[in-house]
Amino acid sequence: MNDKFKNDEIEVTVKRLPNCKIELDVIAKKSCIDKAKDKATKAVSKNISMPGFRKGKVPKELISKQHSHSIFEQSKKELADIVFMQAFKLTNISLLNNNSSITFDVQNIDDNQATLTFKFETEPTIPEIDPKKFTLKETERPEVGDTQINEAIRQMQFFHATWNPVDRPIQENDYVLLDLESLETTPPTKVFSNTRFEIKDKSIAKWMKNILLGTKTGDILEGTSEPDDDLPEEEKKKFEKRKVKVTINKVEEATLPELDDEFAKKVGAQNIDEMKKSIAKLLNKQADEKVEKDKVHQINEFLLTYDFELPVSLLETEKNYRKQNILNSPKAKKEWESMTKDQQKEAETNILKQAKEAVSLFYISRDIVKEKKLDITKDEIATEIAKEVHTPIEKLDQKIKDELFAVAFSRLVLAKAQKYILDNCTQS
Repeated sequence: MNDKFKNDEIEVTVKRLPNCKIELDVIAKKSCIDKAKDKATKAVSKNISMPGFRKGKVPKELISKQHSHSIFEQSKKELADIVFMQAFKLTNISLLNNNSSITFDVQNIDDNQATLTFKFETEPTIPEIDPKKFTLKETERPEVGDTQINEAIRQMQFFHATWNPVDRPIQENDYVLLDLESLETTPPTKVFSNTRFEIKDKSIAKWMKNILLGTKTGDILEGTSEPDDDLPEEEKKKFEKRKVKVTINKVEEATLPELDDEFAKKVGAQNIDEMKKSIAKLLNKQADEKVEKDKVHQINEFLLTYDFELPVSLLETEKNYRKQNILNSPKAKKEWESMTKDQQKEAETNILKQAKEAVSLFYISRDIVKEKKLDITKDEIATEIAKEVHTPIEKLDQKIKDELFAVAFSRLVLAKAQKYILDNCTQS
């Protein structure tokens, strides 16, 4: 159903089209046309010179007679400006943003009446969010004990290990540097390059371990990726078997440093006990962050169940921004260029999906913050910016400051909305 509005000078019919597009069909009356003609005549006269008159001082009657076409064309532009501003106030419809594109078409115009059509994008209409419909599922906190602390120490030892190449068939507990390519595409797609794996059940997929044992540096192998037997059934169903090519670049053994106070000092601690306490603190922090991240993921998934239309231009801008960020990495750009057209199309689809989710979350969270009057203070914004930039903000370029402010504000808006949902949801 179209909405209709009118005042003494215009009549407006509002048509709401898909993807947040608005079409305004406007009938403008004589008073608007007279104003537009007057403004057009003044605009044209500024650039006209005639013998006997100073520039800009030529009588209107002469200008109207000799430059009627220029005045008529300028009148359409002036009329569009006058009419749109009136229609904008009358209908109370907001533009998408300050940079929104507005197109207009003057269908008919005479001395007494004109018909015009305007098209532009508006902000999306957000459905009412009910936090009571969200049930927070209990999240499992990663265990932090001696086993996890010792494994973290072991990984630190590997970082400082001495790596010795070996010239013999691969065996249990060796380390191998591999290239892996998917043979499901033409040409093959590089999955990873010169990546180190430990030949150990917990460290490498069983199908890969089985084809590697007994081979040696320089061998090129082919096989099919398979899910491990102990994978959850849900993950097994999602697993896609792929034919692959594995190139063995190097086989190595690792000599680990002694686990003593000297090693502890090398990694920034005074002694072994202090190192273990520091690692335990870090692992507990990571475990807490994992729980919070799981909660946020649940909340976002809930918010994204609310479906509503989004402006196409905004989605396209966000998609292009995300794609450009990816391609700014030389490695990612090279991988992109090596993809087939179908692979690039699939990647574009994934980027668009991410863009849609990001834009949807922004509008939903902004609506929640506005409706529930959840304040965001200048101090909160400054603290958020400080997490990313260590340079005093007053020393930064204004454009950079504006960008940092926008990003910080968006993060806080989302965080406030997520907290509101969490504080008012149903606990499982």
